[in-house]
Amino acid sequence: MRRLRIFGALVLACAVLSGCSVAPPRPTDQASALALLKRLSPTRIPDPCGRSNYPSPPYSVPYSKLAYITRPPVSGAAGAAWAYFQYVNNNNYAAAAASTVGLLTDIVKANDFLYPRDSRKWVFVEMANITKYVPPESDAIRYYKYKIYYLATVMYRRGLMSCSQTAIRSGLVQWAISVVQERAGGPWYAVLQQFAPPNPEFAKYN
Repeated sequence: MRRLRIFGALVLACAVLSGCSVAPPRPTDQASALALLKRLSPTRIPDPCGRSNYPSPPYSVPYSKLAYITRPPVSGAAGAAWAYFQYVNNNNYAAAAASTVGLLTDIVKANDFLYPRDSRKWVFVEMANITKYVPPESDAIRYYKYKIYYLATVMYRRGLMSCSQTAIRSGLVQWAISVVQERAGGPWYAVLQQFAPPNPEFAKYN
């Protein structure tokens, strides 16, 4: 309640000043991403390689200012960022590869789809557009248009890949997913899957 009062005061101040913008509070229809993580207890998901220790990229994301998507998107650029994970959940590895382009396609297809098959389940937590905060990669900017999404997930591994073959561990995984269009009005594809800076709200689950 206190958080909503603070937000209301900020909105009023901005209306008076007519020169600032405030990110809206997160929708409550998901019972919050933190509550979802508590139910899933990702730190207690067993992984033969131990807990995650993901490298943090050399940039920061102002997570408190983002406009969050709290339900799995089904269309547009955001839908393309989530599509790979949804296809893997349905064991449709050919479709997962078809939802990507560039080097990511080669990674997904390698060794009889070993990379996607190692993932038993991906659970959507939250997503947000972070394009303006992330330095673009050459693999993305060479296309007609690109966007970058922060995507928080909880995943369960099958353990098909050895500890040296993959850095991904069962539990909370926070991504920076680059998606691209090859032409105006064309479909969106995922081109890069990289680790995002950790969201401080989820620090206890890393």
